[in-house]
Amino acid sequence: MATVLRALQREANATGSLGAMARVSGARANPELVASVRLRDATYRGTRAPDADISLQYVGQRLTVGGTAHDSTGRELATLRALLPIDLALESVEGSRRLPGPISAEVMLDSLDLASLPLESRAVTRVRGQAAGDVHVRGTWQEPEYGGHLALRDGGLRLSLTGMELSNAVADVRLTGDTLRLDSLVAFARGTVRASGMVDLRDHAHPFVNANATLRNLRVLDNTRGLVDADGEIAAVGPLDAVRVTGRAEMLHGFLALKQFRKDLLRVKAPGALSTFAVWDTTTPPEVAARSAALRAKPRRFGMIADLALQVDRGNYYRNKPDVSLGFLTDGGDEVHAHIDTRSDDAWAVGFVRVSGGLAIFRARRFTPERGSLTLTPYTNAPGIVQDVAEREVWEPGRGMLPLEFLTGGTSKAPAVGLEAGTLFPIRGRELNGYLTMGRAHTSLLQQSGSSLSGSASWSGQLAGETGALARRQQAATALGVVLHDIGTGATKEFNLDAFSVSPADVPTELVFGKTGGVRGALVEGGRFVTVDRYIGGEFRLTRGIPGARLSQQFSGGKYQLDIGIEPRFLFVGPEDLGITHPTVRTGVGAVFLTRNWWW
Repeated sequence: MATVLRALQREANATGSLGAMARVSGARANPELVASVRLRDATYRGTRAPDADISLQYVGQRLTVGGTAHDSTGRELATLRALLPIDLALESVEGSRRLPGPISAEVMLDSLDLASLPLESRAVTRVRGQAAGDVHVRGTWQEPEYGGHLALRDGGLRLSLTGMELSNAVADVRLTGDTLRLDSLVAFARGTVRASGMVDLRDHAHPFVNANATLRNLRVLDNTRGLVDADGEIAAVGPLDAVRVTGRAEMLHGFLALKQFRKDLLRVKAPGALSTFAVWDTTTPPEVAARSAALRAKPRRFGMIADLALQVDRGNYYRNKPDVSLGFLTDGGDEVHAHIDTRSDDAWAVGFVRVSGGLAIFRARRFTPERGSLTLTPYTNAPGIVQDVAEREVWEPGRGMLPLEFLTGGTSKAPAVGLEAGTLFPIRGRELNGYLTMGRAHTSLLQQSGSSLSGSASWSGQLAGETGALARRQQAATALGVVLHDIGTGATKEFNLDAFSVSPADVPTELVFGKTGGVRGALVEGGRFVTVDRYIGGEFRLTRGIPGARLSQQFSGGKYQLDIGIEPRFLFVGPEDLGITHPTVRTGVGAVFLTRNWWW
């Protein structure tokens, strides 16, 4: 078999010896046929396949089929027997080739290993388990009588699309008359899935399905696109070509990491240019409705129409390495309603998803998303409406706390971003870049880059004095962070990081001309989410100093947050040390913060 596969330029990892024999004799109107097929020492993707023997004999318009499968020790795993009245004449015949008379067919399985069979496809991989049972058909061609049962133990498979890995599956199926009944199915993927149901086969052209399933803490997504655990109840009722699926699901905790966002679609707007309110047209465009109707008119063997309600709990995140990790949820009694129609390839969702918490890196600085929403509209390929406000607190000398706001608005396919000052009087955009160089470290409740000896001109918002000079030096570190952004994108893939940034350091204003007040004092940080509630990061400076580390852990669904950190600190010694190369005290600090959060 390996020689044949190589000749066909197939890369299937299969070996073995295949032998076959066939002899046809007699008249064309009533031939006699004897044939046999034998498979020995076969392997498929490194797994030993059973040895198989199949024989056929056709005499007097009766076809007899027999077959057996054995493992390497000679134990019989499967048996096939069939006796069918059929006309296999080597010329055209009038009427049906199925002849009157009793039919008989039986398949028996005894601990057949599914992993030894070539059952894998693009949809499922790692198929495994032990199958046992028997299935038989009696009666006539016109009125067949079905019967049998099938048991699966230690079953498992992996869904290629979502990466869900089902294991330890146990299932029992019975075939009685015209009904295929799933007595029970239990499988595990971190949590459990339980299913039962039946298929009515009286109308062979349109089998009728009635089934239900329950999910409990089931890992439904586990690949590079995300990690999601969910609860749910699902029911499927209807003919096989138009099965109606209804139910409700709850996204417990996890993250979605979709394809890398196309930066050429990101539009940077001036302050005040983003719209807070918008008018949304939720009607389906005529061309979309016409396409769906034309696809539904085509007959299909299988069709599914699913209408599901989804609730998203707090503790779920959307990630776009290395820039964004946004928490999202459906608050209160809100739900997202999803619609999927495989007959017309329609797939859309309608509802509101709220945004809260996480991190967003803009121009090499970390912002905390405070509030926002994603509005989904009901037709296929409809863009979502995005509105989000992330903040970074700056303590401006002489004026107090100043929140810098990173705004996102527009559609999910082409969002616009902008930077504004969250104050009564707006600050011009080109002057906000100076404020980006300031901000307290995560191990401190105070901001070092401020002094009563320096401040800003209140009428313009432009930083002045020593603070302004420090901001201008620190902008070199911001520029370095932007230049190294693509390197950070590669680092996230190579070292499995979720965040990477190079940003200015928080140093005393008096050190404006010191070695730590510019590029050499830049802070390089990289981290990853070990779980959806735990973030671990490391950091270092481009100048001499101890490395830093950070741990952030959420409890009770985000109500409590524990932050532990250690980082280098550069301290101002005294006025007599001022100068271009003045010495500074290099030390380290540690901090532990416990935060209680309230939402409304």
